Amino acid sequence: MIYTIKGYGLSFQALSGNHSAMPEEKELRELATKFGASFEDPFEDFPEGTEEEQFLAERRQKLLSGIDQILGEVGDRKDNWLAEANKIEWPVDFDISALKFNPVAHTQWMWGQIAAKLDRLARGDRGTKNDNLDKGWGQVARFFLTMAPDVGSSTNTSPNMNGKLYGDVGQKDFEAEYGAKDDKAPDVMPHSDARTGHIRFEIAEGNCMSAAGSIGKFFYYTGIPFFPAMTIYDFFIKRAHDQFYYNLYWHSSFATIGTPSGITLAPEGAQHSWKSDFQIPNCVTWEPAFAKELEWILADGLRRHFTKDDKNRESLLIRCVTKGLVQKEFLERLKLQKRFSDQNESEIMELIRQDALKGAYALIDYRGFEDYSPGDNVIHIFAMGALVAEAIKASDQLHEKGIYANVFVVTSPDLLLSNFADTDNYDHLKNGLGISGDLFLASGSEVSTRAAFMALQGGRIPVLSVHDGEPGLLDNIGSIVGTKQKCLAVRKTSKSGTTADIFHLHHLDAEGIVAAAYEVLEESCKETFQISKDLI
Repeated sequence: MIYTIKGYGLSFQALSGNHSAMPEEKELRELATKFGASFEDPFEDFPEGTEEEQFLAERRQKLLSGIDQILGEVGDRKDNWLAEANKIEWPVDFDISALKFNPVAHTQWMWGQIAAKLDRLARGDRGTKNDNLDKGWGQVARFFLTMAPDVGSSTNTSPNMNGKLYGDVGQKDFEAEYGAKDDKAPDVMPHSDARTGHIRFEIAEGNCMSAAGSIGKFFYYTGIPFFPAMTIYDFFIKRAHDQFYYNLYWHSSFATIGTPSGITLAPEGAQHSWKSDFQIPNCVTWEPAFAKELEWILADGLRRHFTKDDKNRESLLIRCVTKGLVQKEFLERLKLQKRFSDQNESEIMELIRQDALKGAYALIDYRGFEDYSPGDNVIHIFAMGALVAEAIKASDQLHEKGIYANVFVVTSPDLLLSNFADTDNYDHLKNGLGISGDLFLASGSEVSTRAAFMALQGGRIPVLSVHDGEPGLLDNIGSIVGTKQKCLAVRKTSKSGTTADIFHLHHLDAEGIVAAAYEVLEESCKETFQISKDLI
């Protein structure tokens, strides 16, 4: 292991407390003499005619001429691009036909399908008969880039990364030279391919994040609308948190795909099993459950980027998992809702897409059903990501006991509950989804009006939230609308084990959700009313 010695060659080298130490003039003069430089003018040019001076002159001319050309045309390039982008009929998804043959799929799988399809479109290999898709994503796919610190294959970006790296640097492939070539693994050395859509990093999350942020500013500086998508194990975003923050601070356009994430990753080790609340300005955090949600989210994000309809939300943080969901259940549950009785599948999906892109949608909605009695036997469950499957099971079990548990799938806690939602007073939560703290009153069977008034009973519809992460992601729903809420979340250090066992450990499985539902319903029913004597 090689260690850097701070202050090497100076009198205070390796001394504790030398972080802010400054060298003395005598030392600087000695260094100048040692390296043949001038103390008075340490940045003087090499003598004219020397090999060093000639190399720098040629390099300077090459770099500056290219930079001047790009910057000189940047204004026109931006205008021309935006004019073209606004003519495109943007698809709302990526027409992933493979979903039809995968009844159980997870969001990380869908990410790989989308990334691979965009890469094929960028290389001109359409592989589809969908003209609208070619005219949409086919026109911009060459600007979509992927990158990953070490985990490209384990985050399902293999189709994009295998044998691909940026640049023609003329280096020999030493793996082949020494007989160490592994055709099944990504190449270590750069290739000279004209087209490549992936940058490979080793275990260097900070470097990768910095690169994503830099490339994400290309449109601002050059008029070239590159959009990088960086995959990283969700837990290890912390390793690049500083770079992540500054990328967002200067409004860089990029996506961070945190996958796999949370305690759903428990089989790989307890240390991986955590998820932080990254609610940072200029970034929308997403956590899709069904594969179709991820298609909608990325399609909308790319459209916003390429048309620059992304002010103050330039970045996407998308959390995916490797826990599969039965995909057909998505539409089947939606069709059971009374409000969709006269709608066809396309109309239903479009309405749900719009809700999903606002932060949440109703997957199970018993409103309008017989015996549905708010304030008595109704509860709203808000679930996010992989735990939607557990919420569905719990809702079914509660329905068998006469309790109507509506399930709302949260796609973005930022858009539904955070600063983005605060700007319109949480309109989608209150009006779009119809969540309120209204008090539902019911009177007894007394004969006299006064007696009936005195016997009033009532309650509100309580909220139960369940998600794989810190409580702060979803724990403010009740306070926003004014009703009782219980929040199931990761509240203790996790352990290694099967997903089912770890969900049970944190009381996030169907059993835990049912128990919490009974608890919050009981607490909600205990609400009392004090009536003034004057009113009586």
